[in-house]
Amino acid sequence: MARTKRYQKAFELVDQAKRYEL
Repeated sequence: MARTKRYQKAFELVDQAKRYEL
């Protein structure tokens, strides 16, 4: 499950980057 948490954090950063792009 540790890997899932890491991926979740990465996805959150990607989501933030997308929002900044818009």
